[in-house]
Amino acid sequence: MGAAGPRRTQQPVGVSDPGRVLDVTALAAAAGGSIYIGSLLRVSLDHGVPLAVPAVALAEALRGAGADVYRLDLLVAVATVQVSPLDLAAARATAELMARTGADLSTAHAAWIALDRGSVVVTADPRPLRALHPDLRTEQLP
Repeated sequence: MGAAGPRRTQQPVGVSDPGRVLDVTALAAAAGGSIYIGSLLRVSLDHGVPLAVPAVALAEALRGAGADVYRLDLLVAVATVQVSPLDLAAARATAELMARTGADLSTAHAAWIALDRGSVVVTADPRPLRALHPDLRTEQLP
């Protein structure tokens, strides 16, 4: 258990795993060469576990990646990684979360994707995500 509390996942990684959603903090970790994210990608490939990358979070991470942008390019090229667009349905649901909670766009978009798919959000800081919805599951980066 870390200072932010226990990590919450209700389902082991496996074939029936609904996958993970990488929020902007997880994408920043990926850009920085995180071993944890690298391991998550390996498990994703080995077991067919889908990884969703919210387009909004990707844009923020790309903006801040500097010379490490190539790592994000490599990440989104992985077969099990899908960039999730902010289409009309996602925009409406995300806006509703933002209006109810005051969350920022990137956090609300990641949360909506996870809730819609039954996935877990991988994040450096689960507190803003947990405040959005009682059923939202998170996995905290070490």
